[in-house]
Amino acid sequence: MAGQHETTVAWPVWQTPLALPAGLGTVQLVPGGELRRPREEESVSIRFKAPGVLHIVGRNGGRKLKKIWQEQGIPPWRRDTTPLLFYGETLIAAAGVFVTREGAAEDKEGVSLVWHA
Repeated sequence: MAGQHETTVAWPVWQTPLALPAGLGTVQLVPGGELRRPREEESVSIRFKAPGVLHIVGRNGGRKLKKIWQEQGIPPWRRDTTPLLFYGETLIAAAGVFVTREGAAEDKEGVSLVWHA
């Protein structure tokens, strides 16, 4: 299965499930979880690549996405097909793998990103 490197899938109605391209399944944000809800002004999207240094919950310091994949034991063939949740231009989470500091819920109104491959 080819990677989805530059693909961005807009998710304008994030309260409903989103079908992913290339037969990658669906994602859904469900109540109860460690992710903050998107703010009203934030667009929601799924991507498959994230540039720069990321800061994930439970880790000190920043790392590039490739290093995070390695540390989490994600095989190379899954890295380009794992859905990445963005609010605007900010990476919030990788489905089933990690949450960024910017994406962590600060209250009890969090959501979870569920991926059905």
